[in-house]
Amino acid sequence: MKSLFLLRLGVLILALSQLPACAISPQSTKLREKSDALLAAQEKTAEQVNAVRGTRKVIYAGFALHADSTAFQGDVILVRDILRSINSQTSVLLLSNQREHGDLVYPFATKENIKSVLSNIARSADKDTLVVLLFTSHGFPNRISIKLPMGSTPLTNLSSEELKSYLEDLKSIPTIIMISACYSGSFVPALSNQNRIVITAASKDRASFGCSSESKATYFIQEFFQNNFDASMSLSELFSQASRQVVERERKKNFGASQPQIFVGEQMKKLVPVPLRELLTKIEEKS
Repeated sequence: MKSLFLLRLGVLILALSQLPACAISPQSTKLREKSDALLAAQEKTAEQVNAVRGTRKVIYAGFALHADSTAFQGDVILVRDILRSINSQTSVLLLSNQREHGDLVYPFATKENIKSVLSNIARSADKDTLVVLLFTSHGFPNRISIKLPMGSTPLTNLSSEELKSYLEDLKSIPTIIMISACYSGSFVPALSNQNRIVITAASKDRASFGCSSESKATYFIQEFFQNNFDASMSLSELFSQASRQVVERERKKNFGASQPQIFVGEQMKKLVPVPLRELLTKIEEKS
């Protein structure tokens, strides 16, 4: 009997050892508090960075919205690293519903946190600030999905109209909005503004790719910020290059064309031909 008990105990221990660590749950009071503390720390650091002068004030906020793929967190980290490599004083706010189980690393990308972050950016930004926003997730026409890192957490959607309302206080601030998601072109009409550049991974009626569960980043963000990336190229050049490279990648996989989109507001047309390195560092001269 004792040997049978020990055998069963050994099997149980072995089985438990193969299970992933406990899922990160936003329903946990402890983890919600940690998420709030992480966000507060990011905002404090961003405030300190914003106080430094000598280069252009750039604020980057990345939102990895869906917990079912590593690609989305990979996107926001890749863009952060590129922007910081060009302008080390870029202030960063990074929210992620991370796929990996384990300890919480970034604040949860909930609707409440998205709205709060955008509101705080609007309060700290001025007309000389350049704001860069990235939203990355699975998408549908006029909405992108929010999936928190727990299987039983209901899937929610952020609609184009909701995001438009969250961005209302940023209407006068030069802003580059990037959305890497299927059907993300459907967000362009709602988000278009004279002080904005809106870049999407797909047209309003097309899927985009690279969001499988173990992907490092989505196709569009990789082709824009990693493969053949050159900071001496302008936004328009980088967009054209990324679009071509995405097409090549899709053809090799026999995928349908995602057709990335770009909208440039009237007040932002002068920025599109500027080399990215200059755009992110040079303080604009007053006319």
